[in-house]
Amino acid sequence: MNSNRNCIAFDIGGSRGRCVLGQFDGNRLHIKETGSFPSLLASIKGILYWDIVYQFEALKDLLHKTCTQENADLDSIGIDSMGVNFALLDQNQSLIGIPFCTRVFQQQSVLNYVDNKFGLDRLFSIAGMQPQKLNSLYFLAEMKMNKSPTISIAKHFLMLPDLLNYWLSGEMASEYCIASTSAMLDAKSRNWSREILDFLELDNSFCSPIINTFTSLGKLSVDNIANHHLNKTVVIESPMHDTAASLLCLGGNTDKLFISIGTWGIIGAELADPVLSKDVIDAGFTNEGAAYKRIRLDYNAPGTSLLRCCMAEWKKTDLYVNYTNISLEASSTECQHIFINPRSNYFFASNNMVKTIQSYCLETNQIIPTTRGQIARLLTESWAMCCKVTITKLEKLLHRSFHEVYVMGGGCQDAFMCQCIANALNKTVIAGPVEASSIGNLLGQLITLGEIKPGYETMSLVINSFIKKEYYPTDCDRWDDDMNYCLSKHIF
Repeated sequence: MNSNRNCIAFDIGGSRGRCVLGQFDGNRLHIKETGSFPSLLASIKGILYWDIVYQFEALKDLLHKTCTQENADLDSIGIDSMGVNFALLDQNQSLIGIPFCTRVFQQQSVLNYVDNKFGLDRLFSIAGMQPQKLNSLYFLAEMKMNKSPTISIAKHFLMLPDLLNYWLSGEMASEYCIASTSAMLDAKSRNWSREILDFLELDNSFCSPIINTFTSLGKLSVDNIANHHLNKTVVIESPMHDTAASLLCLGGNTDKLFISIGTWGIIGAELADPVLSKDVIDAGFTNEGAAYKRIRLDYNAPGTSLLRCCMAEWKKTDLYVNYTNISLEASSTECQHIFINPRSNYFFASNNMVKTIQSYCLETNQIIPTTRGQIARLLTESWAMCCKVTITKLEKLLHRSFHEVYVMGGGCQDAFMCQCIANALNKTVIAGPVEASSIGNLLGQLITLGEIKPGYETMSLVINSFIKKEYYPTDCDRWDDDMNYCLSKHIF
């Protein structure tokens, strides 16, 4: 076992991309953020676009600066990002236009088009995905529906992190975890669905071959090496979807219940096989890829985004508002048993989230929160209730129960939130690590380099290297009563 490995994880989110250096000494993994860059979303005529060329240049700049400042020979690099965003290339492998951000929902006409021409039930039976218009499939379908010249000249489709890896290595490939978010994979075969590609009138070469996670694409291409520390650097396909990367922190190859809390929240379980029953659609779950060609049965909902919006309002009159203070105010405020559904369309595109929450409580005949502590407690307990309702459905779908849940991401730093989740679920909460996606990315690189083995060895490295906290449930009967209350008022 090599006692000195240097790896870099680029974790690219909706607001910024981060460069995280991981140094493995044979016993522990040490991480250090060495820089970041804005993701640079631009709005043009109401459509959001990614400045992917800027991201690539910023990524290379941080790569070179990190190696120089740390005086470290870099063994590998890996990229993880949010799903569904893609780029199209022409016959010369050149980028066609500016990739647009698929986090913006499309018109209902696109969903109707896919349903009429292919069938949403048929689509779910193949891909196992909820009919959500933000998936890559629907944007390609819109181009086809509108007879866009873009789709007529496109010869190659790549998810955005795959595109960055192609520019870094010269190898064009599709990593399984990120490709699964396109809604164009066959969930059973874990490969591109010929039926779906035929519907879009796309030939076999349009999508690059699906490759296994933990594959090396080879060394950085010559034009990307401007530093002697990069002479032996290889580009590695760690799990390229940020949630799939996070799950590597749990060891992999075991069925586990997880909650990832950031600006967006994901509730689910990692499984060996997809679940394609109609009940999955009704319960709001979707099948996406995880490492080892496993499945994440996920439920997506806003995480801390509603609280972020409220904090932006509060900061107009109090510059010292921060998460630590707001969490303390929430935990010290008396519980008023008031709830919202974070996933409700009621809270989308709100210009004043505080007033929107108050209006919702008024319309649902609940107590109207007025103080910061009351609103923050409402949001924290509503997220915990969302977890309770969702996991109750999940356990029913899987015909099994879980005794513990792993909470990862930035939200796991909020002790009050973690305790609320433990109480609501009547399960032990294991919180951490905070930087789960970057750490999982680095773990994937170390697995590929042969430094650690998946499973117990990976889990042990995480335990040795990063702090985790456990929260034990109390006052669970109160949460059962509150769930019945929420269901009776159709909040969830």
